[in-house]
Amino acid sequence: MLELLQQNPIWQSLGIIAMLIICFWMSKKDDRQSKIIIMSSMVVWIIHFIYMGIYSWAVWSVIALLRIFLSVKFEWSKWAFTFIILLTLILWAITYDNI
Repeated sequence: MLELLQQNPIWQSLGIIAMLIICFWMSKKDDRQSKIIIMSSMVVWIIHFIYMGIYSWAVWSVIALLRIFLSVKFEWSKWAFTFIILLTLILWAITYDNI
């Protein structure tokens, strides 16, 4: 792991920052606030994965970000979560070889 950090210190540091944001998220009790914190972590993960060249994981992070955004915007909306499930299945099929 130390070798990876030395090869790409800036982009690996983003992964560490994203993990620290997730640790901060675990201390929150308000559901909406914790979803916003986890969305900020997902943005950092997306940047991390793109610059590391791990595009399939960047796509999965975008899906997670969209899913969390929809859960904040449309609580308990069946059509929104049906859309996310379908999108997840389609993108899983597209990126299956790269994971």
